[in-house]
Amino acid sequence: MSADHLEFVDTNVLVYAFDLSAGDKHATAAQLVERLWDKGTGCLSVQVLQEFFVTVTRKVAQPLTVEEARDRIREFAVWRVMAPNAGDILDAISLLQEARISFWDAMVLVAASRLGCGILWSEDLTDGQVIQGVRVCNPFARSPRRHHAAFCHVGRDAASLAQCQFLHPTNPSNSPICPLITSKLDLQNSTLCVSIPNRAASVCSSNIPVELKKSS
Repeated sequence: MSADHLEFVDTNVLVYAFDLSAGDKHATAAQLVERLWDKGTGCLSVQVLQEFFVTVTRKVAQPLTVEEARDRIREFAVWRVMAPNAGDILDAISLLQEARISFWDAMVLVAASRLGCGILWSEDLTDGQVIQGVRVCNPFARSPRRHHAAFCHVGRDAASLAQCQFLHPTNPSNSPICPLITSKLDLQNSTLCVSIPNRAASVCSSNIPVELKKSS
C-alpha cells in the first residue's frame, strides 16, 4: 500500500470517537475511525494509545471503564503502531524548535512521518499545514469542499477530461460534491492541478494525486 494512503490519528480525534458526550465531534470522529478500519489504513503511536487510555477513563463526561479502555487498545493494536526510541525523541526536539510546536505534537508528527503517513488527523495543529511530508487535517473544521481526494475519468483521448469528481475523505461516495473550475493534467506523474471552491477562501489551488480510469 502506498504510504500516501496511510493516515495517522491523533489522541484528540481518537478520544472523540468514543466520547458519547462530544456531540457532532463524536459522530465525525467515529465515522473517520470506522473508515480507517474498513480501509486498513489507520496508524497510531504508543504515545497516542497512552494518552487515549488516560483521557477516556478520567477526563471525559462519560468515561469508559478500565476494562472497556483496555479492550479498545487491544483492538487498535492491530493497526500500525509506532513505538518511539531515543532517536525519535531527539528528532521531536529538533522539530519543536523548527516548527514552533509543542513537544508532544512534535512526537506525534515524528511518529506519523516514521510510519510514512500522508495525513495526520488532529485538531491541535494548523489545518492544512504540511510538516515533514505529513499534511495536518482537522476533521472538525472541514466542509465537503475541503481536503478531498480526486478520482478522474478520462476518455479515449487521455489528454481530455471527460468527467471529474471530488470525494470527501471521511465519507467517500460516488457522487460529485464540487464542480471542477480549472484543471491541468500531468499524465506522466498522474497529477491533476486544480482550482476548486473553498468556503474559507475564494479559491483553493492544490496538487492532487488522482486515479485515472478510461471511460467506456
